[in-house]
Amino acid sequence: MAVCRLGENSDVYVYQSVEGGFDCGGCILGRNNFNAADENAILEHLKEHRAAGHKVPNEAFRELGADFKP
Repeated sequence: MAVCRLGENSDVYVYQSVEGGFDCGGCILGRNNFNAADENAILEHLKEHRAAGHKVPNEAFRELGADFKP
């Protein structure tokens, strides 16, 4: 299941990994494919994307159950 996909409103592609956790495919933070063990780790990673000025849809944060306003 994709949390968010590349597109007009998103610079990131995050999906559930078949090995567990979440992957940030083709991560543009210079990490190629980033793997996060759980929802908290991928939320922190998405915050890094936002801090770098990348577009991350608010829906991705809601999908992951974030309890803050991104």
